[in-house]
Amino acid sequence: MKKSLAGLGLCFLVSAAASAGSSLTASSQPPALYAAFSVPGAMSTFATGINNSGVIAGYYIDANLVGHGMIRLASGTMATFDIPGAGSAPGEGTFAMSINGSGNVSGFYNDADFQYHGFLLTPGGAITTFDVPGSAGTMPMSINEAGSVAGYYNLPDGTSGGFVRQADGAFATLESPGAMFTTLSGLNAAGTAVGTSGPSSAPYQGILFTASGIATTFVAPDAGTNLNSGTEDISINLQGATAGFYSDQNYVGHGFLRNAGGVGITEFNAPGAGTVSGSGTFAQSINAADTITGYILDNNSVHYGFLRTSGGGILTFAAPGAGAASSQGTVAVTINSSDVIAGYYIDSSQVAHGFVRTPGGQ
Repeated sequence: MKKSLAGLGLCFLVSAAASAGSSLTASSQPPALYAAFSVPGAMSTFATGINNSGVIAGYYIDANLVGHGMIRLASGTMATFDIPGAGSAPGEGTFAMSINGSGNVSGFYNDADFQYHGFLLTPGGAITTFDVPGSAGTMPMSINEAGSVAGYYNLPDGTSGGFVRQADGAFATLESPGAMFTTLSGLNAAGTAVGTSGPSSAPYQGILFTASGIATTFVAPDAGTNLNSGTEDISINLQGATAGFYSDQNYVGHGFLRNAGGVGITEFNAPGAGTVSGSGTFAQSINAADTITGYILDNNSVHYGFLRTSGGGILTFAAPGAGAASSQGTVAVTINSSDVIAGYYIDSSQVAHGFVRTPGGQ
């Protein structure tokens, strides 16, 4: 399960039935519980991954604009860490991106030469760093229960490819022919990764990369056909269902659910999503029950989180304290098997804080 960098402030055709999505009203659901958190002294705090025990991984930015890794236990206790070799200049540092059920954390660090390298951190504190052979930068995005990691790497010619690193250190790489970039952003327990391929002169395509090395591309039925529009697959669950978003011909974002096995795609829009270029619905994470979370951008460029149930009902929400002006609001990033959502919100002072949203009754 995972998410896109675009949603973190870092900045084959199939037929399907489209769905606008039905609304879930607040009164039809028990009130959700929210917990906000910030690392003491941080300028901004970002939650990027949550496991089924409620442990969160993420990072924070300090006053010198340097990144540091962060882990938050379900009890609220937080610990911070830095990978040896991480740089200490603005834009450098340590960025944790994903956590599995055993508490192993993956992510990347940026060194003093502004080169990206991957890392694994165990609950006991053991650190493994790695680079895709021949790469000019390695950025892990997702870790599965076996300790395998998926992400992407930069090449010296300016293009990028996707990779899966097995727990034993073996790499499988994917470079789509004719693509400027290939990224893998989600990885399930079966070892299937999902991501996006960006051809140099064609729309983006979603991509699945199996443990046996088979790559399949697809596009959402209503995805745009112009350059820099198209389909971005972000997250995959154990059953093989995936969630992501597509940009239409007018560069408006729409969410989608691709059923396990690729037998159909359901498109959806969360209530309140904008209809102007750059706005819309952006799915980021899917759990084992096909519940999806992500965020919308409205016509005023304000962010709101959303939760879409397997039945198609959609609820939008704002974390307490979130700002309501352009570029502010709530960005839901990741969801676990109990429908607990983590992400961040940007307040009226443009400061980001982590949050956890727990369904009412838990």
